[in-house]
Amino acid sequence: MIEILGYGFIFGLLFFIATILLGSAVNNPSLSIYWLLPFITYVLSVGVVGIYHNLSCKKFDLIKVLKSSAIPAASVVFFLLLSMIGFIRSIVKNVLPLNLQNSFGDALAVSFYMFWAGMMGGQVGLGMASTC
Repeated sequence: MIEILGYGFIFGLLFFIATILLGSAVNNPSLSIYWLLPFITYVLSVGVVGIYHNLSCKKFDLIKVLKSSAIPAASVVFFLLLSMIGFIRSIVKNVLPLNLQNSFGDALAVSFYMFWAGMMGGQVGLGMASTC
């Protein structure tokens, strides 16, 4: 169970960093470049979930890996949609200092939600993959 928490944290941290980099590049979280994240998430999840499933079950079931990898991608889509709602994003944005609110506020708010998308999606996806 501890290793699942570690992988979930790594997923969350990667999504947080990726959305900060994307947000600083475009400075507008509603642009379509953010919608690349679910695809990237699915591709990365297939690799990580496949390795974890192989290590925990001592066999490789491709269908189970593909199904378990869809959960982090669905989590990213859900949290992206959630973060596009202005008042939801402003909850995180208003906690930031004013100089960060103006320049990186939206990107940091979306990054906050992407961190939790990675944590929750990674947890559930790896948990499902570990059941043999």
